Amino acid sequence: VLQKIVQAEAGVCDDRGKILVANVIINRVKNKKLAVEAAEQNVERWQDELSLKIIDAYTTVLQNLSMIKTQAEAVTLAIAQYKITEADFMNGKIDAVTLSRQKNIQSATVREYEQTRASLNNALLRLEIMSHTKIITK
Repeated sequence: VLQKIVQAEAGVCDDRGKILVANVIINRVKNKKLAVEAAEQNVERWQDELSLKIIDAYTTVLQNLSMIKTQAEAVTLAIAQYKITEADFMNGKIDAVTLSRQKNIQSATVREYEQTRASLNNALLRLEIMSHTKIITK
């Protein structure tokens, strides 16, 4: 194959000219091979980085799943405690400062739950995009 290409490119050149043309062709092939190898390495690096991102998102999902149940229970308890505190306030058993403190506790508990829920949703969506796999169905 190389001989046919050299003949086509060198034409009527002498042997020295044909050797020079052959060297140019060989260098072109080597350069293309190096470019292909570099591209393969880039793809491999990209796949490794994607794998690490998927692992990170998956770990975040697991952490948030383990926290979400406990936080949902804490929200339920905080709401119940606030209702009890509110009833005690209406009956004159506690002052407004105590009622306000309990409302702040309830608000903080709900905020923490919503932040975890948002983080879980974000991690699940990232996993869907990176893995091209539908995870969330409504």
